[in-house]
Amino acid sequence: MLSFLGVRGYNMFVGSIRWQPSAHPVERDHLYLDEVIVDATEPDFSRAIRPAFDQVWNSCGWARSLNYDPQGNWREHTG
Repeated sequence: MLSFLGVRGYNMFVGSIRWQPSAHPVERDHLYLDEVIVDATEPDFSRAIRPAFDQVWNSCGWARSLNYDPQGNWREHTG
């Protein structure tokens, strides 16, 4: 389980190229994310925890985490 405490007013910075006018600061003091269970046999940890990342991005006005491609694969960022 992940929780973020004292985050009211924080924004998701994704760079000026991806700036989105509908993005907004977190409206709650604390974010308590839904539990994500990762099976020890899960071959792709990044895919298993995507729901948690999506929730964080949702709290900032984004539809989903931009760290994943449309197929749900983790995207490496090189700079």
